[in-house]
Amino acid sequence: TGAEGNKKETLYRSGKREIAYSNGTRKVELPTGHVVLFFTNGDIKQTWPSNKTTYWYEVAQTMHTQLADGKEIFEFHASQQTERHHPDGTKEILYPEGIYKIMWTDGREETLMPN
Repeated sequence: TGAEGNKKETLYRSGKREIAYSNGTRKVELPTGHVVLFFTNGDIKQTWPSNKTTYWYEVAQTMHTQLADGKEIFEFHASQQTERHHPDGTKEILYPEGIYKIMWTDGREETLMPN
């Protein structure tokens, strides 16, 4: 355990490391390379060794996932809508009632209705 300036660091035998910052933010680093940041507003950012990153926006109740291949996934918990944004600009939207919409970069759109 050590304190330096605006942070306090704790190292565990397991290799886990926790850093508590004076502004209330807390960072947890696991030996696997998984890193979690807890912010005072309830937001949580996680990063994995695979370069996958998730960010939970507490106020908006939204999860934003960024994958190593450039895809982004937005999960809007309040509306239960999920969006996938592809590196080429294509977007897929799944609505809670089962409607699935694809929007291509050339302006075309396709909507698939549930059975």
